[in-house]
Amino acid sequence: MTGNDELGRLAAPDLTPTGLAARGWDRASLRAYLATGTAVPAVASDEMLKVVNLSTSRLDGKDLDAIATYLTGDSPRPAAALARPAGAAAPSPAQDRYFALCAGCHGRDGRDGRDGQGVPHVAPALHGNSSLRDANPHNLIAAILDGLPEHDLPGLERMQDMPGFGEQLDDAQVAELANWLRARYGGRDEPVLADRVHALRSATPESEHR
Repeated sequence: MTGNDELGRLAAPDLTPTGLAARGWDRASLRAYLATGTAVPAVASDEMLKVVNLSTSRLDGKDLDAIATYLTGDSPRPAAALARPAGAAAPSPAQDRYFALCAGCHGRDGRDGRDGQGVPHVAPALHGNSSLRDANPHNLIAAILDGLPEHDLPGLERMQDMPGFGEQLDDAQVAELANWLRARYGGRDEPVLADRVHALRSATPESEHR
């Protein structure tokens, strides 16, 4: 369960207790995610959304507690505090692209620099988002390039679809936006390179499985 296996368009994240805590998960948020598909660190999407809708949301409380305990361990680590890399708030062309392409749904409230808080029933928060805190930027790049479909979650909850920006942004611009998002909202300062974006943009479903 160490994650980062790229089995399709999206990569499976690290599910070890250390990996979960590093991306902001604790036992309570993980249990909420399994039950409803929504939690502070993330909203379920892609194959995990199917798992929540068809399986974990139908479990009783004891089973949800058991899964959350199994994944986080008997002595769970506390969720890691969100780091703030140097220069994360510096203005850049990527910030302008965020405000032009993303802020309408993901939010721009300006309080203590914590824009990206999301809009209820429309789009999840980016501040502290698990994918932005992941050492592997694969899923973030894929989301920027391809977008995400509408999220129909258990009950009446729903998140609207996210358009892809692969036709509007070139590889360098996607990498620049990914770097800005990861630094500002995910506490990551490892660079995302345009070559990584190009490889994922160029991949086909067939080539991803080879």
